[in-house]
Amino acid sequence: MVVFLKVKQYDMCMSAIKRAVFQERRNIMKNTKTIKNDFASFKVQGNGRRFDKSSVIKLHTVTGANKLPHQAQCIIQALVNAENHSLTVEDLIGTDASGLNSALDKVAEFNTVQTPAKIWQFYKNRLIKSEFISVE
Repeated sequence: MVVFLKVKQYDMCMSAIKRAVFQERRNIMKNTKTIKNDFASFKVQGNGRRFDKSSVIKLHTVTGANKLPHQAQCIIQALVNAENHSLTVEDLIGTDASGLNSALDKVAEFNTVQTPAKIWQFYKNRLIKSEFISVE
């Protein structure tokens, strides 16, 4: 009989703990929804480097480009191959989301799963800060 009472007390205690944990999780979820709603109108400010597709990318130098990651080097190579060492953003990343007619596709070493637009988005600030390119 003693064993049965202890088991029953243990079960009651565990169910009380489970209820408390469930209640805590529900409160967290309610607070999370509130936080998400509070930040719905919040917009992260960029560093002023948003360019439309007609912006022109100009190559300034290739000195030190061998220290860049391979995909950034492909951007530099596409600009080297371009006429007057300049391309529009649309020429570099392509005409659609998949990178159709991209200048990066013409670079022989360019072989990646990522789209040209994604690569441009990732490396553009680094290339500008390092003064390899400028965008006007």
